[in-house]
Order: sequence, then C-alpha cells, then structure tokens
Amino acid sequence: EVFEDVASNETMVCPYGNPPVPYLDNLSEYRQRYAHMNAKMFKSQLGYLELLLQYGQEQNINVVLVNMPLTTDNVATMPPGFYQNYLAQIAEISGKYKSKLIDLNKPGMFNRGYFADSAHLNGLGGMRFFEVLSQALVTDHVELRRTK
Repeated sequence: EVFEDVASNETMVCPYGNPPVPYLDNLSEYRQRYAHMNAKMFKSQLGYLELLLQYGQEQNINVVLVNMPLTTDNVATMPPGFYQNYLAQIAEISGKYKSKLIDLNKPGMFNRGYFADSAHLNGLGGMRFFEVLSQALVTDHVELRRTK
C-alpha cells in the first residue's frame, strides 16, 4: 500500500548551480496521500518509534529525532490539526524517553529554493540541512556539558 517514493529529480547527482535542480510541484500527489490518512498505521508507527526510544534508553543510547523540513504548501495540504497533533505526539514520546528532538521545520529555516519538491530538499537544501543540524547538535552538546 506504499506509493513508490522516487521522483526523477531525487535520483540524479548534478552540480549545484543557480538555480539547482528545477522545483517539481508534486502537491497533487500529497493531496491524494493526505486525503487518505491511515490513523491505524500512524498509531502503529508511533508505537514502533516508542519501542526504538525505549530500547535506546535501556541501552544508554542517546537517540536524536529530527523533524524534517517541508514546504509550507505541503503542510497546508494536510488535514486541519494533523501536523500539530503529529508534532505534539512526537514531542511527548521524545520527552518520555529523554531523547533529543530537533525541529528543522520551523518557519524561515528552509525557503522554497532549498527544495526539489514540496517534501524533499535539493542539494543546496541538503547542505543547509547538515549545517543547521550540526549546529543544533553542537549547541546541545555544549549545553549538556554546562549542566554537568
């Protein structure tokens, strides 16, 4: 029941020019996906995430969850309240098992120029993603050292 998730611009490596790979408007695909949300599958996926975080805690593994960037257009096609509910549940589970949650889908972090389509970063977006993620990890590490 899972759609194939590879578009033509997601499998090629090109030099990063100006602009990078042309933006592919795939919102119609996501409108279809989001129109048929499967609550049972979502609950199951949250259960597996919780098992992973529980295992990490038991094994003294520091798990870091990253909320991936999406375009505002993509989030806007989701059913009302779904995305906020998703974030709340992820934050709750993350807190329960003391894992780090880094939200990289905050307004202004990734403009449309960083996306290959409404849900996937292009090469420049990927570079920006790792810059922002590594800075968040360094900041978190420094804060942890101060508190010990």
